[in-house]
Amino acid sequence: MKIKKYIAKGVLLSGITLLSVSCSGFLDEVNYSGQSAEEYFATGSGYESLVNGCYSTLKRCL
Repeated sequence: MKIKKYIAKGVLLSGITLLSVSCSGFLDEVNYSGQSAEEYFATGSGYESLVNGCYSTLKRCL
């Protein structure tokens, strides 16, 4: 009878411990596509991609 109490307390304590350390870091969202155009085109590579995007439509016309 004592062994069952110890096992039940151990299982309960283990369950509480597992639930309290859940996957909170796993559920955090990071929005990589949420960068605004002003921030992106302020960099050198962003500005270069803007110019390349403008001229890419001209290739199809010629």
